[in-house]
Amino acid sequence: MTDRPEYYARRGHDFRRFFNCDTRMEIQELWKAIFRGERAVESLRECISKRPYLDFRNAFRFIDKDADEFVRSWELRDFLADSGFYATERELQGLMYRLDHLSNGRISQDRFSDALTPKLTQHF
Repeated sequence: MTDRPEYYARRGHDFRRFFNCDTRMEIQELWKAIFRGERAVESLRECISKRPYLDFRNAFRFIDKDADEFVRSWELRDFLADSGFYATERELQGLMYRLDHLSNGRISQDRFSDALTPKLTQHF
């Protein structure tokens, strides 16, 4: 693949030249799964945001056991376990990857709130 010229910048290419039928189908299924997952996450964000007494700042402070204004993976793991969800190390790494954009091992209150706030506004 490294020897192939760049084709992604141009449109109108016959992808059958580059991917066999099975690969094309798997790529389509991958994108479908990604979109389904994102829709499910957005739906959960909308449900959470409609809770009348939920305050993200208070939720963040509750999870932040050492009160240093950051949530670390161990605090997230303990909170999830207290809530009945026992996350694997890989799942925690995935959450930290998604929420810790600075890769410093901690989640700020702004990032925490942003992760739980709906991203899409539906206009009908």
